[in-house]
Amino acid sequence: MIDYVTGTVTVSRQAQDSNGYTDFRVLVDADKWVQKTCHATMGTVIIGNNDIVKMNGDLRDGSKLIQNLALLP
Repeated sequence: MIDYVTGTVTVSRQAQDSNGYTDFRVLVDADKWVQKTCHATMGTVIIGNNDIVKMNGDLRDGSKLIQNLALLP
């Protein structure tokens, strides 16, 4: 699982600190490479076996995420 944010390392770390999840690793997408590659903003990308994208979409109520996670081996 990867959580990524767009911004500078400093701004992203400050946001992480202020939101109380400092024990979670976060990828800083400073040049928006992940956003452009995955075609997703604040959302979820699930990559299964053989690097196959199982879900790529905005996270709304979490139901699609739960459904797709349940299908993973």
